[in-house]
Amino acid sequence: MLYFSLNGNLGVGMEDIRHGLLLLEKIDKNKVDAQKLSNEDMCQILMFAFSESVSEYWPNLALKVLERNKNYMTDEVKVTLDEASKAKWSTQNFSHREQRILKS
Repeated sequence: MLYFSLNGNLGVGMEDIRHGLLLLEKIDKNKVDAQKLSNEDMCQILMFAFSESVSEYWPNLALKVLERNKNYMTDEVKVTLDEASKAKWSTQNFSHREQRILKS
């Protein structure tokens, strides 16, 4: 199980990275500013969304975050994203978005 720590600015005391997935929803709805998370924490959340999902929902939210902020595109995130595009749940649309992001 992966764990991460968030600063107190979000008002949430989270230790379990699965709660980070809920942050992806809040970021998508502009209820939380992604900049309040450290790059390391956001990268951990993105990698978890890409590697542990059984559907396209969480990875799509993670792609939206990457489309908005390329600073989260570390080598580890790139590898995890590439592996996600080969997952059973991955659709052609997801793969095309992944390729666009990796090329930019």
